[in-house]
Parts: sequence; C-alpha cells; structure tokens
Amino acid sequence: MQPEALRLEVRLLRQEVSDLHADVGVLLARLLARDDRRIGMALLPLGEEVFDGEPFTAARLADRALNDRTARGEALRDLIADVLGDREELRPLGEFLARIEGVRLGGVRLIADGHLHGVRRYRLVRGNGAV
Repeated sequence: MQPEALRLEVRLLRQEVSDLHADVGVLLARLLARDDRRIGMALLPLGEEVFDGEPFTAARLADRALNDRTARGEALRDLIADVLGDREELRPLGEFLARIEGVRLGGVRLIADGHLHGVRRYRLVRGNGAV
C-alpha cells in the first residue's frame, strides 16, 4: 500500500473507533439505574466547576461539599446525601462514582486518575475528554 492510502486508512479507523466510543458511552448511560443517571447528571457538572480538572477522591468530594457554603456546595451536599441515604460512611459514594465512571452525564465524564493511598482517584472532563 502507498503511504497516502495508509494514512487514509488510519484516519478512517480513528473515526470508526471514535464512533464506537460514543456508542459505548450511550449504552453505558442506558445501563445505569435511573437514580444514578439523575444524580450523575447534576453532580458531574457541579463537580467539574468545583474541581476544575483537579483529581479527587470520594472523600475529597464530600469534604468540598461540606465546606462550600455557596449554593453550589448545598446542591452537592444534597446530591451526596441522596447517594449515601441513611449510611454514615462514604463507601456508597465511592461505589456510585465507580458505577458512573466513563459515562458522559450532563456533558461531563468521570474518568479514573490512578490511586491515592490505595483509594481510587477521579477527574472530571468536559465532552469526550482524554482517557
């Protein structure tokens, strides 16, 4: 094959992978429970404003929500309370974040960003974002 033909083939494959990635995102969103979708649609855009690309853990998310005395902080606290229910630990919040990881909700995706002291760390990105 000629170099131009190879470049064209690579471009076509990249587009196909991009299309498949978008399809997977749609399917993942459909598999989420209704409450997870509802909470995620509100929590991810709020979290993006709060963290502005900075990595965070579930505990850091809860800490920011508790210490933010603005309307945004209040909204985050309410959403986290919905996730936690009557539990007094953060495990349900971590489990929730794991369930919505990789799914675009409210135009924002939660992506894994390694671990911090053995605890999963996340980052929020607008649109498709880099994985």
